[in-house]
Amino acid sequence: WADYDIQRRYVTIIDTKGRNSKPRKHVVPLTDRALAILEEVRESNGDLVWPFSVNGQSPYTAHAVSVALGRYLKHKAGPEGDAPEKFLFKDVRRTCKQLMVDAGVPRDSRNLLQHHALTGIDYRHYDHSDHLPEKRDALRLYDAHLAKLLGGEEIKVVPIKSVKANN
Repeated sequence: WADYDIQRRYVTIIDTKGRNSKPRKHVVPLTDRALAILEEVRESNGDLVWPFSVNGQSPYTAHAVSVALGRYLKHKAGPEGDAPEKFLFKDVRRTCKQLMVDAGVPRDSRNLLQHHALTGIDYRHYDHSDHLPEKRDALRLYDAHLAKLLGGEEIKVVPIKSVKANN
C-alpha cells in the first residue's frame, strides 16, 4: 500500500525488466476506475502490506497470476471442455497495448505507460520527468475505450492465436 499515493492518484512501481535489469522507478497514474477498485480492495485487506497478495504475505508475481488464471479458465471449461489457451502475463501487456491503439493513444504515450525506453540523448541525460500529464491523457483515452468495452459496445476482437501467428 505504501507504493500507492491515492491523493496524487498514482502508483510507483519498481521495474526490473529490460536491458541490464536495472531497477527503475515507474510512476503510473490511477484512473477513477482504478481508484474505485483500490477502495474495494482496501476494505478487504487494507491492514495487509500488499493490496494484491498471496496469503497476505507477499505480492502476486506475474507467474502467480498466469497460473491462477490458467486454473480458473480450465475450471470454467469443465472436464469436457477444450483446454484453455496458455496464458502468459505478457498477453495482458499486449492486450492493453492493442486497446490503447484502438483508443487512439499516441505511440509515445503508449510507450510511456508501458515503461518502454524513450531513446536519445535528451531522454537519457536531461529528461528525468515521470511524464504524468502525458500518461494521464493517455489513460483517459484508454479508460473511455475500456468503459465502452465493459458496457457491451460492439468491438472487433482478434483472437490471440491469430496475432501470435502473424508476428
